[in-house]
Amino acid sequence: MNLQNLRKRILSALCLLPLVFLCVFYGGYLFNFLVIVALVILCAEFNEMTKDSELTFKMRLLISIVYLGLPCLSLIYLRSIENGLECIIYILFIVWATDTAAFFGGNYLKGPKLIPKVSPNKTVSGAICGLFGASIIGVISIIFIDGVEFVSFVISSVILSVFAQAGDLVESKLKRLYDVKDSSDLIPGHGGLLDRLDSLLFVAPVSLLPLVIL
Repeated sequence: MNLQNLRKRILSALCLLPLVFLCVFYGGYLFNFLVIVALVILCAEFNEMTKDSELTFKMRLLISIVYLGLPCLSLIYLRSIENGLECIIYILFIVWATDTAAFFGGNYLKGPKLIPKVSPNKTVSGAICGLFGASIIGVISIIFIDGVEFVSFVISSVILSVFAQAGDLVESKLKRLYDVKDSSDLIPGHGGLLDRLDSLLFVAPVSLLPLVIL
């Protein structure tokens, strides 16, 4: 990635993050509205990406419900529970730490490709750095969250990081399958919203599992 594109990514993030944190902090209708708007954009991008495919409308609708709708509902539910604010912030930082550590670690260390047929730019070293970045977030989070065990929380953070990277790989596969570079050009330097939330789409439903089991 060239320096100009990196600057665009940073500037876009600096513009969007305050809005995201504002909605996450206040929760309620404001957060729900943000998630619903995001879902509409995600569905539009997915529909545009797959419009020339052999998928029928019913198939695209079913995929959208599972791939996009379920994660968004998971986020709304997570924010509504007790300690919901902490949950949302935690999974957001897990995703961001994974993506950032994998990006810079992979670019610096390079080495063997992870799954070149799916995503030619992702490396094994990047994936490992992503896991390490998530584990650091897990360690830091323990300071602010009472009543959690150190080892289990770090392991949970690494597991969520695995799903975050899986979500990234699935979206990469979709883009290669339908021969598109980005899901859209909505966000300068980042591509579309689907390109930015691909990891979160897998992490959000998985984060619900402990609540469902308990």
